[in-house]
Amino acid sequence: MALAVWFVRTMSGVNTTISIDKPVSRMGRSATAANLAMIYAGIAVLRNALWAILLLPLVVYVIQREVIEREERYLECTFGEEYLAYKTRVRRWV
Repeated sequence: MALAVWFVRTMSGVNTTISIDKPVSRMGRSATAANLAMIYAGIAVLRNALWAILLLPLVVYVIQREVIEREERYLECTFGEEYLAYKTRVRRWV
């Protein structure tokens, strides 16, 4: 949960939205994906749910395909070459 708070504060601090239905004003690699995976894993461990832990690779795959790749396509269309250059310098899973 600390990562979620950090993420929201960071995004608010640079005056961009965290809402997926609004255009962003700044580009960046989102920590949201790693945050979602860690929250899922944390809940699975707290609930002692082995089945949920075993499904973690599937959850990460879905986050990769449905969140990260969609976000990257949007940022490439919005920021063009500037984002492509940024993407080569910054890891995907921040």
